Amino acid sequence: MIHLKTALAAITTLLLTGYAAVVIAKEQQTDAGHVVETRVATAASRATPRTYACDISCRLNRRINKKSGSTGSQRADTPFLPSSDIPVTQSTESGATGLLDPTVASGAKAIWIYLGTQEAFLTEYGIIVKTYQISSGAPATPTPRGEFQIYKKEDLRVSGQAVPYRMPKYMSFTKNSAFGLHSLPYLGVSAESSGFWSEALSHIGVPVSHGCVRFLPDEANEIYEWADIGIPVFIQS
Repeated sequence: MIHLKTALAAITTLLLTGYAAVVIAKEQQTDAGHVVETRVATAASRATPRTYACDISCRLNRRINKKSGSTGSQRADTPFLPSSDIPVTQSTESGATGLLDPTVASGAKAIWIYLGTQEAFLTEYGIIVKTYQISSGAPATPTPRGEFQIYKKEDLRVSGQAVPYRMPKYMSFTKNSAFGLHSLPYLGVSAESSGFWSEALSHIGVPVSHGCVRFLPDEANEIYEWADIGIPVFIQS
């Protein structure tokens, strides 16, 4: 009888211990799940500038891919990668380029040129403040790609060619001033008297320049006043 009671007591203890272990495990699992859910909810509700920038960048990327008909390996809902996140191989004058994001630009002001969509963006502290249609280099005379800066500003630049082009509001983005951002060029003493003026006006949105980036006259004036010497210029496909 004594052995039977001892055996029953041992069985009861084991059952209670097992039950307790199951309860404790469930409570721990519940607590862990609650912690995970709480962390997820907290993370989801915490808005950060980077998250906001990604949202803007994703929408910008979708817009660019849609307009250019891009079917490349980069997904349409994937933002352009900021230069701090990828090993960019750009150099100031080499023309090498990586994918950059206007919404995470460093510095107060920056100019972004997208050759694929013939668009330019002006940013201030990573916020896009203006968008313009442009005309970049033709296939035979392409606009260099890479990271540059505004080196010089000239109210009117005259090319050294046999038939000199006049380029108002010229802003050099290479050290030798060979390439720049400027208003539509013209021949003759003034834009109003030049027959070439109308032809160039119709080319905005089409890559037909000799490598410079052209803007409509009013927009070129606006950019010329806005841009400071030394601000970065990012040019990519």
